[in-house]
Amino acid sequence: MKIANMLATVALPFVFSFSVLSASNSMNVNQATDASTDVGVAAWESYVGSDIEIHASISSAGGSWSSTATLTDPMVCINARSPRVAINNAGECVAVWVAFDPGLSIDRLFSSMYYLGSWTTPVPCSSATEYIYSNDFNLEISDSGEINLSWSSIMLPSYLAVRALNNATFGTWSPSITTLEQ
Repeated sequence: MKIANMLATVALPFVFSFSVLSASNSMNVNQATDASTDVGVAAWESYVGSDIEIHASISSAGGSWSSTATLTDPMVCINARSPRVAINNAGECVAVWVAFDPGLSIDRLFSSMYYLGSWTTPVPCSSATEYIYSNDFNLEISDSGEINLSWSSIMLPSYLAVRALNNATFGTWSPSITTLEQ
């Protein structure tokens, strides 16, 4: 009897509610929450036909989730994976993932920003002369909207590099890429 009472007492703080954001065939979820506003973002891989898309949703401070948005575009990138998300106190969100660029036949980093109530069209973050060979990248956004992204890649034709990107103004995508080590 004492054990049952103890378990019930311990379990009470872990009671929570949840919303189903996506049906089956989804995996590799990444989420972030701004602690000062309690607003969050989640992104995940979703198998759709023969492709893997990145889907996302925004949560309000009250805990309700927005409709699911598809961030990837098969004309720009296919077989997307390893999404990362970041959010700041203004509710500005950025998502970055690895995907195959059908025009260049290499894996690249792509991104989308949640700006003025909707997600932007995906754009490549890494250059056309590097191959992203893993999910080894990091993402953050400051309260002023500055986006920092770092990753490792193979610079074509054949050397390893650690690269970084800084996008100083949220809502526009005009980053400067720096090679930190090669």
